[in-house]
Amino acid sequence: MERITQAIKHLIIINVVLFFVAELGLVLHLKELMAIWYFSKSKFFIFGSLSPICLCTVI
Repeated sequence: MERITQAIKHLIIINVVLFFVAELGLVLHLKELMAIWYFSKSKFFIFGSLSPICLCTVI
């Protein structure tokens, strides 16, 4: 019984951490999309769309 409660606690902690990571990724992604939109008429558009933050949010 104690193992089950321990496992549930661990799952809740993991879910909370993943949720915050996902939220942070989304915020960074939105900022990046705004930057891409802003620089869309210049060379920065290509680099912005290939950045690691963009890949992290997709994966």
